Amino acid sequence: MTDVAPSCADMTEMQEALRDKDRRAQQQLDRSAEERGRKMEVQKRKEQQRRAAAGEKRRQQKEAEKVRGHGVMTMHSLHVGGHL
Repeated sequence: MTDVAPSCADMTEMQEALRDKDRRAQQQLDRSAEERGRKMEVQKRKEQQRRAAAGEKRRQQKEAEKVRGHGVMTMHSLHVGGHL
């Protein structure tokens, strides 16, 4: 068998098919990058919320300890002072 060179129309069709394939591949890459970006933003928000909640919990614990400590000191002071 002898090799036959593709016609001009066949070459144009193949070039179009390759461009279309490249375009679809690029669109998929773009969608993947956008999805990754969205996931990173969600992760960032969750981490910020976690940190804020942990900070608030620490603040509340310190406040509770301060109130408890103050109450104990007051009761101790009253007892030592003989007013209890």
